[in-house]
Amino acid sequence: MPLQNVADGYESKVIQKIINILKDKVTCNTLSMTRHLVGIGPSVHDIGLWLRNGSDNVEVFALYGVGGVGKTTIAKYVYNMNFQLFEGGSFLENIREYSERSDGLVCLQRQLLSNISNRESPTIKNINDGMLKIKSALHHRKLLIVLDDVDEVEQLDAVFGMREWFHQGSKIIITTQNVHLLNAFEHCTRYAIKTLNSDDSLELFSLHAFQDSSPSECYIEHSERIIKLCQGLPLALKVLGASLRGKKLDVWRSAIEKLETIPHCKIQKILRISYDSLQDDHDRDLFLEIVCFFSGEAKSFVVGILDECGYYTLIGIDNLIDRCLLKTDKYGNLKMHQLVQSMGREIIRQQSPRDPGQRSRLWHCRDSLKVLKDETGTGAVEGLALDMNTTNAYPAELRTKAFFLMQKLRLLKLNNLLGSLKFLNLSHCNGLVKTPDFATLCALEQLLLEDCARLIEIDESIGMAQGLVLINLKDCKLLKKLPENLCMLKLLETLIISGCSSLGMFPTDMRKMESLKTFHADGLNFGNSSDGIESCTNQNISWREFIWGLVSGPSTSPKLSLTSLPFNSITRLSLVHCNLQDSSFPKDFRVASSLEHLNLSQNPIRFLPDCFKGLEEIKRLELRNCNQLQTLEGLPKIESLAVTHCRLLEKIKAQCKTCSFPLHCEKLLEMDYGFKIAPIDEIDPELISNCGICDVESMKVIHIRLYNELTAAETRCSIQGVHEFPFGCKSLNIFYPGSSVPTWFTNQSYGPSLSFMISHSKLRYLNTCIVYKLSSVRRKRTFYLVFHNMTKHKMILYHPICYGIPEGDEYMTWICHWKLGTHEVGPGDEVKISVADHLDDDHFELKEIGVYLVYEEQEQEGFHLAKRQKIQETCEQISQYVIPSERKPSAYHGTTQVYIGGTRTPAPALVLPSWDRISQYRPLVGEIFWKLYGIGEW
Repeated sequence: MPLQNVADGYESKVIQKIINILKDKVTCNTLSMTRHLVGIGPSVHDIGLWLRNGSDNVEVFALYGVGGVGKTTIAKYVYNMNFQLFEGGSFLENIREYSERSDGLVCLQRQLLSNISNRESPTIKNINDGMLKIKSALHHRKLLIVLDDVDEVEQLDAVFGMREWFHQGSKIIITTQNVHLLNAFEHCTRYAIKTLNSDDSLELFSLHAFQDSSPSECYIEHSERIIKLCQGLPLALKVLGASLRGKKLDVWRSAIEKLETIPHCKIQKILRISYDSLQDDHDRDLFLEIVCFFSGEAKSFVVGILDECGYYTLIGIDNLIDRCLLKTDKYGNLKMHQLVQSMGREIIRQQSPRDPGQRSRLWHCRDSLKVLKDETGTGAVEGLALDMNTTNAYPAELRTKAFFLMQKLRLLKLNNLLGSLKFLNLSHCNGLVKTPDFATLCALEQLLLEDCARLIEIDESIGMAQGLVLINLKDCKLLKKLPENLCMLKLLETLIISGCSSLGMFPTDMRKMESLKTFHADGLNFGNSSDGIESCTNQNISWREFIWGLVSGPSTSPKLSLTSLPFNSITRLSLVHCNLQDSSFPKDFRVASSLEHLNLSQNPIRFLPDCFKGLEEIKRLELRNCNQLQTLEGLPKIESLAVTHCRLLEKIKAQCKTCSFPLHCEKLLEMDYGFKIAPIDEIDPELISNCGICDVESMKVIHIRLYNELTAAETRCSIQGVHEFPFGCKSLNIFYPGSSVPTWFTNQSYGPSLSFMISHSKLRYLNTCIVYKLSSVRRKRTFYLVFHNMTKHKMILYHPICYGIPEGDEYMTWICHWKLGTHEVGPGDEVKISVADHLDDDHFELKEIGVYLVYEEQEQEGFHLAKRQKIQETCEQISQYVIPSERKPSAYHGTTQVYIGGTRTPAPALVLPSWDRISQYRPLVGEIFWKLYGIGEW
């Protein structure tokens, strides 16, 4: 009512009543505020201008920033200062927490209705009921609404969906850590809350720590350390200031050291809210990678690294920026608040507080160094950084074994460990274009750059890595040249450039690399030598071939010269698939006499070049897939020879200690100390006569299938004589179609063995005849001819290198002619000849066995075996014969010498202690003893 109508004496009472009403209204709507507000003035001023802009529209203003930056504090202050300009208002705090409750939205609706109607909380049955009541309450009033800590787009949808219900001039303020939520709403003013500057930070911290605007003199240094640690985050300044209030200086010092490793729990809890609200494990893991290894790095660099680790880095970084966990500066570098970084690192530390080797990421030099020194890394480790610039610790020798159990390791970041680095493996780095600077790698011994598909340049500083002993550049296909400074490496022993197909030149002084011992240049194109004219005449190459090679188009890759290579000291040389021909080796080309290992595989050479024949001794020679190779003669002494898939090779004349099977050398007819194959009409007639064969002419036209176990090849040919040399003895094997033992074999048996006694004179020749059948199911067989001198306790198990394969259901006759020495047999010896199949199945069938002995007296009297009956050529059908088990010869005790000859020879001789202990040699002797002597189960 108008005051002029109020009776005298009552005017003052009415005024007091009005004041009380206004006071109650102001007190009811005023929010409680934190003490010591510092540095909020500019933000409050900007928001106040917006609130007073006079607009009749319903407008929305969003405050965003990292947790603890003061968004809620500023919103409360603005609300308290401006709510009286509106007909009502409501401050809905902690919306994120309410949303996690089952009745959270209903509670918020109830609070909103209570605030704008100035009465007790109304009854709301459900969300829809609350929406109707809110719509009714908002329609006719100009209101100020603050929605604090919005983090879901559904919450914003509800706000903007209610805009039509608000009265003109109403204002809505939102606070959020997720700025991405605002992207879908155009009509929204965004405002970033910034951290405090250093002066405001010091004032706010001092007010909470000392209840004064500045610290005392003795605490200034420690206060500044905390200010630097907090980086202007108000929450941290308040919490740490309050926690240190009244503490002594030494406690401050200890607390600061702890905070540099372990963040305060209250700060950690607030800051972790943004991390926990990330939408999936991908973004959380990406955040941890950046927190530990890439804060401050260029965004483009980080994207390139983490994309290779399986991250979708660009979208992930955008999501982290939206959550105010990350930002980019004007230079494109990734930045984050130090306390946010500490929050992320604390998440990692909590994975295993006491054992860093069990954590997923190791970023602290102390932890990384400890794990590598103690070799305690586990499968949990996904990333490791070691920056020796951040520690005074001495970098003790670290071994690659430390990484053995880190199977999930994807990221390895090293800085200043490199001065002690001995082993650098950058193999398969497809993004590597140029090698790093080697100037500081004085201790580097091995450099591995295998299969770096894009590597085109090796830094010239490699000459400064004087400790290098090995360089591997295998399959660096784009590398065009080797640096000239490579020749400065005085200790380099191994150089591998195999597969460097673009390599067009070698360093000028490469021949001076006297320390080089191993050189692999497989796959390089050396082509013909510069003095090819002289070479072509020496090697019988036609002029047409030579001229055509000169005028034909350029090769697909540049040709290199063998004369440029440092062969003066090399002990291991590999030139596989280098297009080396007979003309590729100049007349004056020489290799060091120290050469021990030579590999010339996959080259079209026809003969071993003369420069290698002059060597006195070589440990290993490899000639695989040399499809033009014809003979190997005049070779030096060789410890190990590997010749396979040389389809034109006919002869190997070499003194070898060991030789691998010459597999798929189909035309191989002669091999030193192994075998020699020749048509039957080219064999010494006297030797053929000693075998009992008298009609060579008729046998020449007969063709058989002959299988060579050394070459794994089957050929169809005329009847051949196969010379073999087991244990220095000489044997001749002849295979021909036949179904019975010739009658002139005086000792014959249908069993698997035949025993006889040597007469008083010395035995000179032993002829055995075996008639057998092989199933067509399996061609490759393992059967033995066993010569057992039971008197002298000596046994020879002989497996032929070549054997005949019968046609269909026919039988094959095998005549084996032995020339025995005096140490094998003597007068009065009891001998047993046996045949056994190694596999003991139905695919090998023995029909007959026969033996004929030739004594020295018969030779001296001119006895001729040619007078005996001709070899029977008819085949007889007989039933399968099962090899019986004979009793173990218990009468023979003592030591028995067992020799295994042929393709299955594991050693020159085996000395078996006794028959009772023979079972332990089963892997060497095979199944033969079970079949012959019935030893029984092992």
